[in-house]
Amino acid sequence: MKIKTPFLCCLLSLCAIAGCAKVAASDSSSTGESKPRETPSGNVLVAYFSRPGENWQVGNVEKGNTEVFAEYIIDHTGFDHYKIEPETPYPNSYDEMLQVCQKEQSSDARPKIKEYIDSIEGYDTILLGHPIWNAKAPNILLSFFDHYDFSGKRIITFVTHGGSGFGSSVSQIANYLSDAKVESGLAIEGTKIRSEESKAKALFWLDSLSLESETKMKENVLNRYKAMQQAMVDQDMDFLNEVILDGTTFRHMSGKVQTKEEYLKDIEEGLLDYQAYTIENEAITIDGDDAYIKARVTLTANAYGAQGTWPFDVNAHFQRINGTWYYTN
Repeated sequence: MKIKTPFLCCLLSLCAIAGCAKVAASDSSSTGESKPRETPSGNVLVAYFSRPGENWQVGNVEKGNTEVFAEYIIDHTGFDHYKIEPETPYPNSYDEMLQVCQKEQSSDARPKIKEYIDSIEGYDTILLGHPIWNAKAPNILLSFFDHYDFSGKRIITFVTHGGSGFGSSVSQIANYLSDAKVESGLAIEGTKIRSEESKAKALFWLDSLSLESETKMKENVLNRYKAMQQAMVDQDMDFLNEVILDGTTFRHMSGKVQTKEEYLKDIEEGLLDYQAYTIENEAITIDGDDAYIKARVTLTANAYGAQGTWPFDVNAHFQRINGTWYYTN
């Protein structure tokens, strides 16, 4: 059976002729600090409107309920984001805000937006967040919709509310953006949004969507790859057993094939004793739930009594299952 491992397979290729003993690990990479993005990081944008000030049964807050919800998503995913802000702020008083809201809805007003995002062309999916006002989406969203072409976009709404759920907002938006695919996502009561329970609920929902920007996916795969290498150095058998899928096999240069269980046993018993590694020139390709890593890895190891340091060109395959990446053949 054909086998390729992140750098595990690199060492296994040496097993007939070389090996390693444990010392302090080295983990250096050519990626370094991430640079500011000049183009969309992926095909998902988080766009949201949120009002600070007095919120119903929440009190006076500097950060509106929907912004709290939006930040759960942004912090968890790293998606690009855009906050829709009115040119003229809404009143701080909740009762006064309701009066303005009712006037905008009755007159079909288009409140002016302070600043627009340059383009939404690079995004296929938009996670759209907003509060529910009088069972509808705030009119400032209509100003946002009028500014761009949403044809063919997938729009998934997430809202905070005072007990009405989505109200009529989903059908309202779907009717207005008839050329887009509009879906209801998750509605959470504003009075509960700041709780750990609501945060967990939001992240569970988010993971169920299987949405992830390509940049974030590559970052997660690379981090998983590095964690796997470090676990080999640390002899962290629990992590290695978790990250390597059952049924994975490993082939030596000599042609000898080991099962996952045999391979991990050799690491645990010190026959394969990993010392240090560096990763350079990594290139990651994402294809749905599969990720492929090509990299230059330099490995110091003691395998079956032979000590050495070797550079390798590595090919590795990871598979995403329920939002988590695992090494596989």
